[in-house]
Amino acid sequence: MGSIKFTVYGNAVPQGSKMPFTFKDKKTGRIRASMVESSGKSLATWRNDVSIIAQQHRPEKPFDGAVEVILKFYFLRPKSVSANKRPYPCVKPDVDKITRAIFDAMKGKIYTDDARVCDLVVKKRYDDVPRVEVEVKPMWPRTD
Repeated sequence: MGSIKFTVYGNAVPQGSKMPFTFKDKKTGRIRASMVESSGKSLATWRNDVSIIAQQHRPEKPFDGAVEVILKFYFLRPKSVSANKRPYPCVKPDVDKITRAIFDAMKGKIYTDDARVCDLVVKKRYDDVPRVEVEVKPMWPRTD
């Protein structure tokens, strides 16, 4: 089976961190714990956009073995930043957080679980068109 490639146009939105909190259960009086993800409406929209495009490019069956994922994020260069001053977008959003949003959106469509990702390449660059280019390659049979 070959690789899957697709592009999602728009500004990548980072997936926030998960934050634990405790509360007292009104019925039982016991202390309970829960997790909340710090994210906004724009994340839900971005993940939905990625999910729709991933669904359109899904393999016959989601990959259930080791995969390599290559993500190339392109951001608009702020007018106040010259190419000489900052040639790369070495500012927020963090690559781990924008990657997490993509991984979650592809789960169940491109691969069965993001634990299947064994190799990962992530790049952040400036360009005139904000987008993420996604490539997912099965690693079995071995090619290295």
